Amino acid sequence: MAAARIDLTPDLRIGAGALADLPDVLARLGARRPLIISDKILAQLGYVEQAAALLRQAGNEPGLFLDTVPEPTVDCVEAGLAVFRESDFVLLVAEVRSIQPRP
Repeated sequence: MAAARIDLTPDLRIGAGALADLPDVLARLGARRPLIISDKILAQLGYVEQAAALLRQAGNEPGLFLDTVPEPTVDCVEAGLAVFRESDFVLLVAEVRSIQPRP
Protein backbone atom coordinates (compact mmCIF):
# COMPACT_ATOMS: atom_id res chain seq x y z
CA MET A 1 0.00 0.00 0.00
CA ALA A 2 1.30 3.44 -0.90
CA ALA A 3 1.80 6.01 1.81
CA ALA A 4 -1.14 8.29 2.50
CA ARG A 5 -0.75 11.96 3.21
CA ILE A 6 -3.02 13.20 5.94
CA ASP A 7 -3.16 16.91 6.71
CA LEU A 8 -4.53 17.29 10.20
CA THR A 9 -6.58 20.34 10.89
CA PRO A 10 -7.87 19.36 14.30
CA ASP A 11 -11.05 21.03 15.34
CA LEU A 12 -12.34 19.35 18.47
CA ARG A 13 -15.76 20.51 19.64
CA ILE A 14 -17.09 19.44 23.03
CA GLY A 15 -20.23 20.43 24.90
CA ALA A 16 -23.86 21.26 24.36
CA GLY A 17 -24.52 22.35 20.80
CA ALA A 18 -21.13 21.20 19.47
CA LEU A 19 -22.72 19.04 16.79
CA ALA A 20 -24.64 22.03 15.45
CA ASP A 21 -21.27 23.68 14.67
CA LEU A 22 -20.38 20.97 12.16
CA PRO A 23 -21.76 22.69 9.02
CA ASP A 24 -19.93 25.91 9.91
CA VAL A 25 -16.65 24.03 10.42
CA LEU A 26 -16.98 22.42 6.99
CA ALA A 27 -17.86 25.75 5.38
CA ARG A 28 -14.76 27.34 6.94
CA LEU A 29 -12.64 24.53 5.49
CA GLY A 30 -14.37 24.74 2.12
CA ALA A 31 -15.36 21.06 2.30
CA ARG A 32 -18.61 19.88 0.70
CA ARG A 33 -18.12 16.08 0.63
CA PRO A 34 -17.29 14.86 4.15
CA LEU A 35 -16.99 11.19 5.03
CA ILE A 36 -18.50 10.53 8.45
CA ILE A 37 -16.62 7.77 10.27
CA SER A 38 -18.37 6.15 13.20
CA ASP A 39 -19.73 2.79 14.28
CA LYS A 40 -23.01 0.93 13.96
CA ILE A 41 -23.99 1.48 17.61
CA LEU A 42 -23.77 5.26 17.33
CA ALA A 43 -25.67 5.01 14.06
CA GLN A 44 -28.41 2.95 15.75
CA LEU A 45 -28.63 5.57 18.50
CA GLY A 46 -29.30 8.23 15.85
CA TYR A 47 -26.19 10.39 16.33
CA VAL A 48 -24.76 9.70 12.89
CA GLU A 49 -28.02 10.54 11.10
CA GLN A 50 -28.34 13.69 13.20
CA ALA A 51 -24.90 14.82 11.98
CA ALA A 52 -25.63 13.76 8.39
CA ALA A 53 -28.96 15.63 8.41
CA LEU A 54 -27.27 18.82 9.64
CA LEU A 55 -24.73 18.53 6.85
CA ARG A 56 -27.36 17.84 4.18
CA GLN A 57 -29.41 20.83 5.34
CA ALA A 58 -26.31 22.98 4.84
CA GLY A 59 -25.90 21.70 1.28
CA ASN A 60 -23.22 19.08 1.95
CA GLU A 61 -23.22 15.52 0.60
CA PRO A 62 -21.91 13.33 3.43
CA GLY A 63 -20.88 9.72 3.04
CA LEU A 64 -20.80 7.14 5.81
CA PHE A 65 -18.30 4.55 6.99
CA LEU A 66 -19.78 2.69 9.96
CA ASP A 67 -17.44 -0.29 10.22
CA THR A 68 -15.17 1.05 12.93
CA VAL A 69 -14.52 -0.92 16.10
CA PRO A 70 -13.19 0.01 19.54
CA GLU A 71 -9.40 0.08 19.33
CA PRO A 72 -9.46 -0.03 15.49
CA THR A 73 -7.38 -2.72 13.84
CA VAL A 74 -5.16 -2.18 10.81
CA ASP A 75 -7.82 -3.92 8.68
CA CYS A 76 -10.47 -1.51 9.96
CA VAL A 77 -8.34 1.55 9.22
CA GLU A 78 -7.42 0.25 5.77
CA ALA A 79 -11.09 -0.41 4.97
CA GLY A 80 -12.03 3.15 5.91
CA LEU A 81 -9.11 4.55 3.95
CA ALA A 82 -10.20 2.51 0.91
CA VAL A 83 -13.69 4.03 1.08
CA PHE A 84 -12.16 7.49 1.32
CA ARG A 85 -9.76 6.93 -1.58
CA GLU A 86 -12.35 5.33 -3.88
CA SER A 87 -14.63 8.34 -3.70
CA ASP A 88 -14.50 12.09 -3.99
CA PHE A 89 -14.70 12.75 -0.25
CA VAL A 90 -12.49 15.61 0.88
CA LEU A 91 -12.74 15.53 4.66
CA LEU A 92 -13.16 13.01 7.46
CA VAL A 93 -15.59 13.62 10.30
CA ALA A 94 -14.83 11.06 12.97
CA GLU A 95 -16.57 9.74 16.07
CA VAL A 96 -19.87 11.58 16.03
CA ARG A 97 -21.44 11.09 19.41
CA SER A 98 -23.41 12.68 22.17
CA ILE A 99 -22.45 12.23 25.78
CA GLN A 100 -25.04 13.24 28.31
CA PRO A 101 -23.90 14.86 31.56
CA ARG A 102 -24.51 12.98 34.77
CA PRO A 103 -27.41 14.26 36.89
